[in-house]
Amino acid sequence: MDQKKEIWIEEVLNSIDGITRAEAPDDIEVKILQKINAPQAKVIKLESPQFRWLAAGIVLLIGLNMLLLSQKHKNQSNQIRVNQNHEYDFGSNDLIKL
Repeated sequence: MDQKKEIWIEEVLNSIDGITRAEAPDDIEVKILQKINAPQAKVIKLESPQFRWLAAGIVLLIGLNMLLLSQKHKNQSNQIRVNQNHEYDFGSNDLIKL
């Protein structure tokens, strides 16, 4: 059985001996270079005033977000403090009623 496998392997490997290599078209290199050198994305140039307005808007949005987040954080920490104070409040005013 090993001899049959070896013969089959030799036949398969020798079967490509008479094959000629495929050749690429002559203008393929030019086409490849054109595609490589072609711009991939459209560049949008902003004029100076447009860029300034855009930058100012971005800075404003970031500033507002930071301000809102800091206020939210302060409110949450105040709420936690209030809850902690009520947790240890034994209602001493309610104990003595006349």
